[in-house]
Amino acid sequence: MQNYHGLEARYIGGHVVWLRFRDGTVGEIDLQPALQGPVFEPLRDPQVFRNFIIHPEFRTLVWPNGADFAPEFLHDKGIRRWVQVPEAGGRFLRVILLADGETVHNAFFDRGFT
Repeated sequence: MQNYHGLEARYIGGHVVWLRFRDGTVGEIDLQPALQGPVFEPLRDPQVFRNFIIHPEFRTLVWPNGADFAPEFLHDKGIRRWVQVPEAGGRFLRVILLADGETVHNAFFDRGFT
């Protein structure tokens, strides 16, 4: 279960977050479709949404109003992921998935990701 622990998160824009997990998975996730229900209502405002942190104990995104997402959800729902490929000199392979989160749409070595 700890492989799903979030280590780092950055606000990208809108409702998109870049995340890095303990297992090495790196990716972006658009959480806008998941903002359903009363606890997520305030997060529909991007200015409120961007105020997340990674909880130091639970290692997932949390907001001041108590909203959070299970780390497994965040890990498995990313549609743009990067993985470091040691056999390619440590370069990062960027993988774009279709909306199902499994089917690969495209994959290429990222020129600007470090």
